This record gives sequence, C-alpha cells and structure tokens, in this order.
Amino acid sequence: MKDLWEKIINKRKENAALKQRLETCSKMIDACLKSNSTEKEKLELTKKVIRVSSEINDFRKTADIISDSANQFVLDNGKELRSGNISLPRVMKKELRHEHLVPCSILANVIISEKTNDKAIYEILLKNGIRAIITKEEDKKIDNKNLRSNMPLSWRLGDNPFIRYTESDVNTLNIKAANISP
Repeated sequence: MKDLWEKIINKRKENAALKQRLETCSKMIDACLKSNSTEKEKLELTKKVIRVSSEINDFRKTADIISDSANQFVLDNGKELRSGNISLPRVMKKELRHEHLVPCSILANVIISEKTNDKAIYEILLKNGIRAIITKEEDKKIDNKNLRSNMPLSWRLGDNPFIRYTESDVNTLNIKAANISP
C-alpha cells in the first residue's frame, strides 16, 4: 500500500487545480485557527474545509482511488459518454460510496492539536486528504469494524492512511482512471 500511497501523492502534486485548491483551503484553515472563534466553531469549519479541499467540481470525478469491486460495478453498469467518460445512471450511484481514507474529523483534530501553519496544513491535506470510491458492501465492512469516522487507536499522522481498509478487508484499491466518473 505504501507504493500506492506514494503514487497517489505524486499524482496529486501534478494536479495544478488541486494544488491551488489545497493551498487556498490550507490558508482558510490557518486563518480560522488564528481567529477568535470558539474551539467548537474552529473544529466544525476546519472539518468542512477539509471535506471540500480536494473535491474539485464533482467529487466523484475527483476521487483518487477506487476499489476493484467499485470499478467493476461501474464498468458493468456504466454508460460510455461521447467524451469517453464512463458514468452511471443516478439510481445506480446509490450502490457506491465516496470515502475519505482518513476521516475529515480525524484530520481536523490533528491539525488543531498540532497548532500547524498553512504550509503544514497543505502537506497534511495533500498526503491524507485522499478519497476513494467503494461499494456499499465495502462501506459496511468498514462500519462493522467501528471505523466509519475513526482510525485505529495505534494510527498516527504519517502512518499508512489505508489502515481502515486493510483492517476491514477492503484491500483491492487502485488509482481511479480519469474516465471513470460514477
């Protein structure tokens, strides 16, 4: 999984629109943390900004990775558009989930507790704001391990962000092809 993580980070670094968005969101979070807002307000705003930090336009098109099961579901049920993109009918999209490898609330708590600056926040978002498309069944596996919005207790920033998936037996993840937009 470490190789996949490095490939994703490199791909994210090459995406100019994502880079600009992450830089802007990092500055927004930094300004929020320096504000006179309550700690609760800071946490809520930070979580919201993290959530949208790497969702350029359509969050499904900008997911970084996709499980093999979700990819196969899209290929089996999708329709190829003139653009070459493969899209799903709206009713079928309910069978897939958009997931953050590290839950937004976890990243927000890390950012707030570490008293970081905008450059450090950018790095955290770049390396841990990775999103996946998985099936509904895979999402249930994560829930069954009580990892919906948690990371395992042993996890620390910089550790493998795929650990929720590994512990839930959702092991087959790959970089999402650009033409897959379920």
